[in-house]
Amino acid sequence: MNRITIIGDGAWGTALALLLHSKGCSIKIWGYFPDYIEEQREKRENYKFLPGVKIPGDITYTADLAERLQKVPNCSSVRSPHSSSEVSLKSFPRTIQGECQLSPLQKASSRKP
Repeated sequence: MNRITIIGDGAWGTALALLLHSKGCSIKIWGYFPDYIEEQREKRENYKFLPGVKIPGDITYTADLAERLQKVPNCSSVRSPHSSSEVSLKSFPRTIQGECQLSPLQKASSRKP
């Protein structure tokens, strides 16, 4: 089973987590704000960005990126394009242990044609 950490708990990160979960992946969502991460964990809903969409109980949450990446010897981490990604990427060189693939995804480009 693929173990994937989604870096970013906004609408894009949550939707991606749900999609990958539906494909059989083990998912953990990382978010920058510990209080909101705890609320999502308890309510099983990202009510700020995807209200009304229930999050399956086996999708887990963390606000501690280092904890997540250190406990998974072989993982894939996907970052969604938001300000939290910039903050989290600064900590990657210090936190990744073992083999971990980083796959940056974006929903739109800020570059004009």
